[in-house]
Amino acid sequence: MRRASPLVCRNGDWWLLGRHRVVCGDPAGTAAGLLCGEENGVVVLAATPAAADGVIRSWQERTGGTARHATSGREFGEPPTDTGAEPDHG
Repeated sequence: MRRASPLVCRNGDWWLLGRHRVVCGDPAGTAAGLLCGEENGVVVLAATPAAADGVIRSWQERTGGTARHATSGREFGEPPTDTGAEPDHG
């Protein structure tokens, strides 16, 4: 059985997956991000950190791409440098 990976995403995180975006948390607060999205990009609203992690991990496995945190630029899976420094909304 495959061991579960520790969660990387937190509520309020925005992750960049190439031209696409994944936001973790309450979708009610994401309207501005949706309106400011890039042309031809896709925004995925993930209700929980586990759901966002799953979407990002799957995208990385399928594309070979690297997701980056929208504010800090850190790679997905890389620990944050300051636990309170990434309340990101686009």
